[in-house]
Amino acid sequence: MRPLLRELDRQTGIYEIRVSGRLRYELRRPAPSSAPQIHIVVDRDPDGETGITVYLDGVEATGSHVVVHHVDPGADGADHAWLDERITTGSAVPETVRNKIAELASAYHRDSGCTHPTRDG
Repeated sequence: MRPLLRELDRQTGIYEIRVSGRLRYELRRPAPSSAPQIHIVVDRDPDGETGITVYLDGVEATGSHVVVHHVDPGADGADHAWLDERITTGSAVPETVRNKIAELASAYHRDSGCTHPTRDG
């Protein structure tokens, strides 16, 4: 039997080399020498809006593939409307991101002193 090379997982770069029916090796493609870098610049104007710019490997990243979730109750506080707006992200947002947004927004809402029985307050 000739050695057989087969790709098992394209995403993680795992390959199998089968030498015989009993002898097989799994190999992982080495990680790239330099992983991409993400830089996020937050411009928090105390008298106005907060601007966020995302850079991928030094190039400003824009478009539908860049999604920024901004959790800041601002001077008005974290009332029910604010909380509802923050935690209503939709199913297109990954669950881990939705959970983090809900955790942060709920903490701001709790800290606002809310005692409403139907809210996490």
